[in-house]
Amino acid sequence: MRKLTPEVVNHYHHKLINIHPSLLPKYKGLNTHQRVLAAGDKKHGVSIHYVTEALDGGPIIAQAEIEITKNDNIESLKKRIQQLEHKLYPRVIEKLAQE
Repeated sequence: MRKLTPEVVNHYHHKLINIHPSLLPKYKGLNTHQRVLAAGDKKHGVSIHYVTEALDGGPIIAQAEIEITKNDNIESLKKRIQQLEHKLYPRVIEKLAQE
């Protein structure tokens, strides 16, 4: 992960988006799958948001979620979240391109 400079973020205001593997505003930053399991959450998901200077803090464009099962681990969650990302991201891109 790399945080962009304020100059870049401000220059491209509302033009940069990020896909993040959590249901923001929960679990900003790294190790989201591990953190959601450690917290005993029942749901996990993915968020697509506009990039701002705040880490994973920009306005949310879309989210999708899954139920966490008793058999889930970091790797299984990672795979399931990636499947959500692969479905949600193209929909968001298409929607934004039409605006």
